[in-house]
Amino acid sequence: MQEMGRVVKVDGNIALVEIERRTACGRCQLCEVGRRGASSIEAYNAARASVGDIVTVEMEGRNVLAAAFIAYMVPLIFMFVGFFVGDAIAPFAGLEANSQTLSAVLGVVFLVGSYGIVHLYDKAISRRGTKPRVVEIINANSGA
Repeated sequence: MQEMGRVVKVDGNIALVEIERRTACGRCQLCEVGRRGASSIEAYNAARASVGDIVTVEMEGRNVLAAAFIAYMVPLIFMFVGFFVGDAIAPFAGLEANSQTLSAVLGVVFLVGSYGIVHLYDKAISRRGTKPRVVEIINANSGA
């Protein structure tokens, strides 16, 4: 997957590139979503871009798909597991009359817990060095 953005900072061989966030991006967490609809992403500066350059950033397609799966499906799966666990343990806890309430509460608890797991996974991926790459300078020093 390729995106176009503007280099806002260069530190050695790493460039911080600001990319306009698209609707398709969702909450995949590959980029840090900015407050004004822009995302900042750290990328290896293979093209040796400078601050202000408009560049093309390439992200591995499988990383984008994996991030989307983890951001959307893992919480959904955890929520349903919480529902089923709540329904299964209600008779043992003496809450047969309130099994739906217990299921809903555990569904929400599992959902919230899954976001912690997704966050930890995101940090682990960041340390592994699966950064995007600046592959091309489209317009040198634009707006600097």
